[in-house]
Amino acid sequence: MKFGSFRFGNGDFQAIVLDDLRHCDYRNLSIIFYVFSAVFSSPNSVSSPLYSTSAASGGDIIDMGVDNLLVGAMDTKLLEALYWKGVPVFDMVSVRCVIHEFRLLIFVLLMGNPLPYLARFPEADVLTSTDQVSPTVVDDRLDDWRQAGAAYNIGIFHWRPTASSMKLAKEWKEMLLADEKIWDQNGFNDIVRRQLGPSVDEDSGLVYAYDGNLKLGLLPASIFCSGHTYFVQAIYQQLRLEPYAVHTTFQYAGTEGKRHRLREAMIFYDPPEYYDAPGGFLTFKSNIPKNLMLEGEHNIESHFALVNYQIKQIRTALAVASLLGRTLVMPPLWCRLDRLWFGHPGVLVGTLTRQPFLCPLDHVFEVNVMLKEFPEEELGPWINFREYSFFDNPSVPQQVKDSWLDVHLCQEGSPGCEVSNSTSQAGILKFPKGSTEETFKTIFSSFKDVKVIQFSSMQEAFVGFTDKAMLSPKIQTKFTKSIHRPSLATILLNSKISQLLHFSTHSSFIPIQELSNHAILQTKTSHIISRTCATLSHPTGHFSYAYQVLDKMPQRKQQSDYTLTWDAFMIIQSSIAEPNVTNAAMLHALAVKQGALTDLRTATSLLTVYSRSKEFESSLALFTEVLDRDVVFWNAMMSACIENKCFQAVIDFFNKMVGEGNGFDPTSLVIALSAFTNLKNLGNGKAVHGLSIKTGMLSDTVLSNAVIDMYAKCGDLCSSECVFAGIECKDLVTWNSIISGCFYNNHPEKSLWYFVHMASCGCQADDTSISCAVAACTYLHEFGIGLAIHGLGLKSGYAENNYISVANALISFYFQLRDIHAGESVFKGMVVKNVVSWNAMIKGFFTNGEDVKAFCLLRDMQFVASIQPDITTLVTIIPFCAELILLREGKAAHGFIVRREMASELSVINSLINMYSKCNNIKKAEFLFSTMPKKDLVAWNTMIFGYAQNGQSWEAQTLFKKMLGRYSSCTLPTLLAIIPSFDSPESLQFGRSIHGWSMKLGFSSQIFALNSLMYMYINCGVLSDAFALFGGISSRVDVSSWNTIVVGCTQKGHFWEALEYFDLMRKTSQVHCNPITLVSVISACGNLGLAFQGKLIHNLALKTGASTNLQVQNSLVTMYGRLGDSESARLAFNHSDDHNLCSWNCLISAVSQNEDAKIALQLFRSLEFEPNEITISTVLSACTHLGAMTYGKQIHAHVFRFGFYKNPFISAALSDMYSNCGRLDIAERVFLSSPEKSVAAWNSLISAYGFHNFGSKAIQTFQEMILSGIRPTNGSFTSLLSACSHAGLIDEGRMYYDNMLSKFKVRPTIEHHVCMVDMIGRSGRINEAYGFITNLPTKTKPGIWGALLSACSYHGDLEMGRKVAEILFSLEPGNVSYYIALCNMYVGAGKWEEAVELRTVIQDKQLKKAAGYSSIDVGLR
Repeated sequence: MKFGSFRFGNGDFQAIVLDDLRHCDYRNLSIIFYVFSAVFSSPNSVSSPLYSTSAASGGDIIDMGVDNLLVGAMDTKLLEALYWKGVPVFDMVSVRCVIHEFRLLIFVLLMGNPLPYLARFPEADVLTSTDQVSPTVVDDRLDDWRQAGAAYNIGIFHWRPTASSMKLAKEWKEMLLADEKIWDQNGFNDIVRRQLGPSVDEDSGLVYAYDGNLKLGLLPASIFCSGHTYFVQAIYQQLRLEPYAVHTTFQYAGTEGKRHRLREAMIFYDPPEYYDAPGGFLTFKSNIPKNLMLEGEHNIESHFALVNYQIKQIRTALAVASLLGRTLVMPPLWCRLDRLWFGHPGVLVGTLTRQPFLCPLDHVFEVNVMLKEFPEEELGPWINFREYSFFDNPSVPQQVKDSWLDVHLCQEGSPGCEVSNSTSQAGILKFPKGSTEETFKTIFSSFKDVKVIQFSSMQEAFVGFTDKAMLSPKIQTKFTKSIHRPSLATILLNSKISQLLHFSTHSSFIPIQELSNHAILQTKTSHIISRTCATLSHPTGHFSYAYQVLDKMPQRKQQSDYTLTWDAFMIIQSSIAEPNVTNAAMLHALAVKQGALTDLRTATSLLTVYSRSKEFESSLALFTEVLDRDVVFWNAMMSACIENKCFQAVIDFFNKMVGEGNGFDPTSLVIALSAFTNLKNLGNGKAVHGLSIKTGMLSDTVLSNAVIDMYAKCGDLCSSECVFAGIECKDLVTWNSIISGCFYNNHPEKSLWYFVHMASCGCQADDTSISCAVAACTYLHEFGIGLAIHGLGLKSGYAENNYISVANALISFYFQLRDIHAGESVFKGMVVKNVVSWNAMIKGFFTNGEDVKAFCLLRDMQFVASIQPDITTLVTIIPFCAELILLREGKAAHGFIVRREMASELSVINSLINMYSKCNNIKKAEFLFSTMPKKDLVAWNTMIFGYAQNGQSWEAQTLFKKMLGRYSSCTLPTLLAIIPSFDSPESLQFGRSIHGWSMKLGFSSQIFALNSLMYMYINCGVLSDAFALFGGISSRVDVSSWNTIVVGCTQKGHFWEALEYFDLMRKTSQVHCNPITLVSVISACGNLGLAFQGKLIHNLALKTGASTNLQVQNSLVTMYGRLGDSESARLAFNHSDDHNLCSWNCLISAVSQNEDAKIALQLFRSLEFEPNEITISTVLSACTHLGAMTYGKQIHAHVFRFGFYKNPFISAALSDMYSNCGRLDIAERVFLSSPEKSVAAWNSLISAYGFHNFGSKAIQTFQEMILSGIRPTNGSFTSLLSACSHAGLIDEGRMYYDNMLSKFKVRPTIEHHVCMVDMIGRSGRINEAYGFITNLPTKTKPGIWGALLSACSYHGDLEMGRKVAEILFSLEPGNVSYYIALCNMYVGAGKWEEAVELRTVIQDKQLKKAAGYSSIDVGLR
């Protein structure tokens, strides 16, 4: 094959040099090429990056019309493919001595569209990426050249053919050709940094470089990423930016290391056989201990301890993969130290690497050596492997994912653990630890057709190769030798074998130090934990005495004199604090071997170990084996039931124990009470209370405390207080029981009272007392007392960093106080954090408006702290997703719920129904509700409210009736849920019946119910009933009642009534208005055009301090926009620096609707937030006013970039813009391509056809809209009648007007009357038009007469024109256009005297016509 010749110089071609792309699927890989135009283009040519995003082939470059092209690469496979596509190519390997590996361009992955940077910086000569690893900017600006000290990387280039850039390119080329030792990147840096500075200007970020004339810009490393900033730091994710491109440098294992990183990120395309390897796949779970990940400092020792732990398992997995002939899928690899290409003591200051972090494989291993195939006779079979993200890759065939075997390692001899190839019903194979080579081959030969085998762990999975294999010269290999070596450090440092995955020799880290093996059991004697009552509540919420009292057992008769029995007892006792199932089985075997189970102390301890290891069945089996049981042994068994939440079993054991004549003690009653407490069985709890009094055991403090707790948890606080009062000697737990019991029963004020009383009695509070008291202060908003209690806790030695319950309470307290910094400080200072701590922080951030921080914390909770969200976490975040309309995040939470099998929790499903309803996805909410196996009243209320909230009133009312058939009594939330469905006059009767039903149920005293009923009457258009209801409760109304009237009237267009009640509120009520009141009143002023009153309200907002409220600020901007005062709108906007996206939308809309469309576009350019649909619609409206299709097209590009093209309202605005700019064809295409066609989109197209005089098409489109099921609106008929008017379709227009109310239920408004008069008058039927106006049932407005005056002027009907003009002069005497129209009619009829006389009137009245103007677009500032 002959490739094209290579000519380097001033030829008329463009050169593209690609990195090695061997093994790449060129049909699927989307690649982008950056062209070094400065060398190869003339100064007059237009230079832009050459790119191809097609998935067809590399030949698509030619398809783009680029013919002056030459491609160079080292990959002959790629060159051959391009050659047969007709692309001129050359082999870089053969000409390397000529170009010295002069990489003019480097292959990059297409992550986004990098082209905007060329458009944003048209004055730049060169834009280049850098090797910067610490971000200098946190957005998409250019990197700060003063702070970016790393080398400029030539991986991503933008060049323009300016004189300076051509001069630089020529000198750079000559330097490289003159000296083979100069690397191209080093040469570029030496030349371009010859002079660096000053900045070109203050804003752009460009800098003068090279010869002082070259304008250089540094592309931001956060989104033009290197391999390190993309794969390791993921800066773009942390800063919530969009990655444009990544130049895959900073890999430590050559091209293979780079390629493996791409595979880990699932942005590399391999051939199909890569995803279905012969022999199948082997994978395993690392199960890394939390202490290796998080504890201690992040230093070399902790890093290598973590890495070493993982490598041990990988080493075993390699051996197993070799035995089974499978491909190993690597586990995720975690690191604690950042690795760069230069030495440093730890994490480089300024980088955003999270610790610990998921590091690429080449961060630790020599991937390029691992992937080389060495002779099998020398090194044994080659072990293939895949990246950790392999099974998440969509390219993996479904048959591979479906063919799966889970292998759970177990201790041989334990129940169900035996050498067998039979699996459980769930498809799980139990496999003994420490199995031999023969066992592996024998068992897994039965599963050779299974595609994926996943081990639960590789710890102790394989005992090693057999001695026979080691002694056989034919089988013995360097690999099997290395597997037997005892020291991993020896293997990594001394072995030169590729299959033993070792660290890169280029690493600056010290050699790995292998951790010493610890004995499974340490037989040192430990003190038996004494009986304690220090903790009132267990973290799970269950009463904890039941199993605390067994931590120390009373002296029992010793049934064995053997020393070995005593040793067994002490060993078992020492393991109770940190039990696990493996140790429990070994301890059991030790006890059996020594005959220690005959000693009840030993048997009791072993039973407790099994219980706390969550092996309840083993505890039960041990209990049945022991025949000579005493009370303590029975208590231990019942305590095991409590620990494993088998509460009913406690009752059965208690009855059996008493029935067999064993008797009971106070501990037995404590355990029984714990069971009844968790079962909320107050009746049986009272029976135990009576039994304790009858037997005289109530004097036992622990038992009396348990009785207090039982009554409180069962909701009988009065009995709990009575028991508390009857205790003469109260200890700390007694006080804690009553304090927490009061708080549990929603009496926080009593909790604080008991807390103060406890202190006055001389009993010092502990962490439980303090945390409960702080929680009570949070609930009561007693912030001063809460701060004092915090100080008391510090003084008493209960600092929040050591006491988790105190810290959790303080976090909630400070967030309620809105002191976010204090809450964060408490959280960061905690030594140990549990799920409650994370939940408190997440909820605190949400309640304080820091939703981004809340989601970041949720991510850290899972992936940094390795704490999984619980039910409380989910029911915290889902409602906030609902309130903030975060459907994507809500769906993610739903997916998590399904994966974690939490969908059976009613509270979670109810939260999801609410979330989907508020995010306008009522179908999904309906599906969840219908599939709920068990529905509570909350679920019914949530679904009813969801229907009402989404405008489906009939469905809400139907479901309400259905619910009444199932529940005899309903609650106030039911009333509040159904009332919003009564939103029209048609539903008034049903609403009145609900009003009567609420009074019957006694809700007439509930202010929330009355407010809802008032709002219902306003929605139904019966203001008199709403006002009457308000008047009936005027003596006890609060600000919410006033707001109900004011807000309701404003929302329904009753602006005068809203202002009247606001004035009444100010004059007669002691209630002060709040920001909600002012927002509605300001809106009313704006809609009524009341400038003076609006300014008065603005002054009131300033006086009361409400002007700092963001919603008030936004409403003021909107009001001034409606009043036509753009300058005041901008002043209101600039009054505060606290803006959100809504603020910007209000300002852009205000200036846009006041013919300041150019300013609106300039504001859009300076927008500080990512635009939403409202922003785009407003800016498109500005483009429509300007008739500026150039800007409109740019906004259209934004629509695609931000994914708004599916929004039907955006499509409607685009159609309107293109139509008004004269491009009806594009408007049609936008409409047809819209996936969802709203009524606004249909109206826009109808209006467009009418505007372009295609009346018949407008009518046809209207008919298509009706057939599609869309109900026409007022706007639909306005557009349709206007189209008929312009096209002269009088009969059709009159027919549609006549059918508006009767057929389509749309009442004609002034706009429709204007269209009809214009249509009739335009056709010359002046008298008929006049008759139409005089026969209208409502009072005619000036606009209608104005349309008739225009028709008179058009047809020269002077008499009718004079008559109509006189009417208009009386209606709007200051409107100069009417005078000019009549004057022109006089001139047209030759009546010059009348015309002159009318001109004199105009001058006397000092009326002026707005001057016409023409505009020239000179661009935006």
